[in-house]
Amino acid sequence: MQYISPFHSLGIEDDIETLDKQSLNLAKKKLLAEIDLSPTYTILRGRKEMTKDDVLKAFDVLPNINQWRFHRVITQSPLLLALLENNILERGIKIEPKPDYDDTDFINFVSPYYAHSFLKIILECLEKRQPNRMDTLVYDTPFLMTDQDAEFVWSKVEQFLNDKIETLELMTEQLKKSIKFTDKEVIGFHTISMMECLNLLPKDDFDWIRDRYALAMYNFSANSWNAGLHYRAMDFVRQAQTLVLSDHERQLIDERIAFFENEILKINQDNGPSESWGSGRSLLWLVFILFQLLRHGCVN
Repeated sequence: MQYISPFHSLGIEDDIETLDKQSLNLAKKKLLAEIDLSPTYTILRGRKEMTKDDVLKAFDVLPNINQWRFHRVITQSPLLLALLENNILERGIKIEPKPDYDDTDFINFVSPYYAHSFLKIILECLEKRQPNRMDTLVYDTPFLMTDQDAEFVWSKVEQFLNDKIETLELMTEQLKKSIKFTDKEVIGFHTISMMECLNLLPKDDFDWIRDRYALAMYNFSANSWNAGLHYRAMDFVRQAQTLVLSDHERQLIDERIAFFENEILKINQDNGPSESWGSGRSLLWLVFILFQLLRHGCVN
């Protein structure tokens, strides 16, 4: 549920004496009239474009007068307001804690809105691989959610990552059928920024997801190696090594890296001398041909 501030976006005066049914109806009529006069039949409030239906719904869900103080708490923190209304949270910008943020009644009020924005931002951080912004969200921002809403949010994050793992597993099976992928198609699965995002997820709740993700990378690396993509295979397991893993998965990754390094060393040793000789021999032939051409006057 996206938050809409009655003071910031609905044009309601922040004065407790005027917050009655009549003043609310007047504010609503003003916004609806503004929409009717707009060529797009919308109004822009901050970064949010509102239709007539949006305005009507916003007024319908306004709480009783005893909860206006919660709206004021939100409005008094521009950073929290930007997060709740527009899903904006810049990396490294901290929302300073306030006593109200520990108030159970305030948390119950703000939780549905906060959960909506928190989920949207964290999924965006994972999709775009933004660990610094994600670190700000998870560890430097007050966690204003009820246990029930938090459980819903983390379950959606798990679903997102499980879908990503299943996609990588499908690509692994396609490699067996000689279907290859470009760097652009695989980069979103194994960059160091993606590993950093995964490591920022709560430890106890997401250990199993990190282990499963590492195993998917492990299997993809094996099939990449078999397809002759040796350096991509090595890159996948080296990045997987940076994840916070259980002992068993850690051992698998370490052993795979040791195996790949040994095999690559063998390949380089086998190919190195012959390639050097081949290159040197070609150069000698080129010099010999040029010498003969010059000798016989074929080159001016």
